[in-house]
Amino acid sequence: MEQTAFDLIIDPDFKKYIFPITRKHYSRLESDIISNGCRKPIIIWNKTIIDGFYKYKICKEHNIALNVEKMVFDCKESVIAWI
Repeated sequence: MEQTAFDLIIDPDFKKYIFPITRKHYSRLESDIISNGCRKPIIIWNKTIIDGFYKYKICKEHNIALNVEKMVFDCKESVIAWI
């Protein structure tokens, strides 16, 4: 599903399980998304991002359309186990 509205939620409890990337890696990702669009979907659960935090930030900053893939989990703990 393509989405241009940037109304997704970033939960700090989920984000803390994502390894930080270097500035160089972030710059390469940003250049790629600007040139080619966001090819891989942002993974969400109940409008909350569970994968794709950096892609989301870049798309939001540059007003680039993004795709989302919804996943179904019973609870927050199940999401954390998936991450």
